[in-house]
Amino acid sequence: MRARAPSADAALAALLLTAGAAALAVAPSAARAQDPGQPASGGVLHVTADPPRLVLGRDSAADLRIATPADVEDVSLSASAGRVEGIRRVAGGFVARYRAPADRVPQVAIVAAVGRTPHGTEHGWLAIPLSGQGDARVRTAPGEEITLQIGDRSFGPRRAGPDGVAVIPVVVPPGVREAHHGFKPIDLHVPEMQLLHAVLDRGTVLADRQERVRVVAYVVAPHGAARRGDVPVFEPTRGSVSVAEKEPGAFEASWTLPPGRAGEERLAIRLQQSPASRAVLKLDAVAGPPAVVAVSFDRDALVADAEGPVLVTARALDAAGNVIAETPRPSSEDDFDGPSPLIFRCT
Repeated sequence: MRARAPSADAALAALLLTAGAAALAVAPSAARAQDPGQPASGGVLHVTADPPRLVLGRDSAADLRIATPADVEDVSLSASAGRVEGIRRVAGGFVARYRAPADRVPQVAIVAAVGRTPHGTEHGWLAIPLSGQGDARVRTAPGEEITLQIGDRSFGPRRAGPDGVAVIPVVVPPGVREAHHGFKPIDLHVPEMQLLHAVLDRGTVLADRQERVRVVAYVVAPHGAARRGDVPVFEPTRGSVSVAEKEPGAFEASWTLPPGRAGEERLAIRLQQSPASRAVLKLDAVAGPPAVVAVSFDRDALVADAEGPVLVTARALDAAGNVIAETPRPSSEDDFDGPSPLIFRCT
C-alpha cells in the first residue's frame, strides 16, 4: 500500500499543551531557516535580559538589567506581554525580574523602560522572543513515522495511530507559521500576535492649559527584530499627535492637548497592517489652580422671604471652567451656620 503524504491541514492544536509534554529531539537541518537577527533594543537606557529568549511552558522568567546614566533617579518598566516585578537599584542602574505569560502561544514581549531625571525622561527598550509549545497533529497513513522541520530544528519521529494522525510535540519560535515534512509545508495555524507597545512619559496633565506629552511606541517584526517602515497610527480622544521615527522600531510622538475638560483622555495606537497590534494609553487631565470664583443664590427665596436663610453656592473654577471646589448644599435650614443667612465658605 502506498503511503499518503501528510495532510496540509495539520494544525498546531491552537498551541494548547499539557504540562507533561515530551522532551524534544533536536537534529541539524538540511536547509537552515533564515536568521531572524538579534532581538530589537535601543534607547538611552540599555535593557538586557538573561536569558535573551524564553520557551513558554519551560522558562518562566528572565533577569533584566537596565544600565542608566548617573542622573537617572528612578525607573518604571512595562511589558506588552507578561509582567515586570522586583525593580531595585544597583551599581550602574537597576535590575528587575521579567515574568512570562501563562499561555504557550509564540509571541514577542516588548519591555519598555522610562527613567526620570531632573531634566526630563529617558527611554530604553528590549524585545524578548517567546517560543511557544504545542502538539502538531499531522494526518497521514496509519502507522507512518513523521518528522517535522520547524526553523532549524527537527521534531519527531512520531508514528501515526490507527486513525492516521501523528501527534508531535513541537517548539515554535515567534514569526514561524508553518512546519515542513520534506518539501511540503504544513500550516501551524499560529494566531496573529501583538507587535506593538507604547508608553507615556507621565500620566497626569492640567486640563486648563495646553499640555504636551511625550509618547514612545515600539514596533517589532514577528520574530522580534526591529520593524522598519510601519509607522503606527495615533488616534487621540482630544488634541493632535505628531510622530517621528527615533530609531529602527522606535517612534517618538508629541501629543498636544488644548485647554478643555477635566477627565480621562485616551490615545489609541495601532499598526495598519497588523489588526492584532493595538495599544490604548490613558491620561488623567485634572483641574488646574483656581482662576475664578462663581457665586449663585436662590433669587426666588430671597424675594419671597428676606428674613429667612438663602442658599448660596460658591464654586472655584480653573481657567477652562473645570470645578475645583464647591460649597456643600445644605439639606435643611438647620444646616446653615451662624446668625447670617449668607454665610458660605470657598476654598
